[in-house]
Amino acid sequence: MSIVNLLNNIDVDNSFFKQKKDTVLLMLKKAKEGGKWDAVTKMDKIAADKRVPKVDEKADPQASLMSMMKHMYDDGDDEMKRSIKKAWHESQSKKGPGMGMEGFGNLDDL
Repeated sequence: MSIVNLLNNIDVDNSFFKQKKDTVLLMLKKAKEGGKWDAVTKMDKIAADKRVPKVDEKADPQASLMSMMKHMYDDGDDEMKRSIKKAWHESQSKKGPGMGMEGFGNLDDL
């Protein structure tokens, strides 16, 4: 088995595998002790970095929060979308009429 583009180096001599009936367990020893891997391969790291929203320190905090919520909504599954819609609806209900949910879909879908 070959894993291409590992994020960091491994110690091949101290790495091993265990084979079971329906599973193979790979135990890879880090070449550098104490290091933390955010991902196994470079492609996994790139994909994970794309999911993390960028925060602009100079931007308005409320605008940044809204941008992050929109990002979570756009990339989220159905359960995440329902949760965001429900929380948004409840917070807007407390504020009173006139505060819409533009960009967050229809409340009837809750």
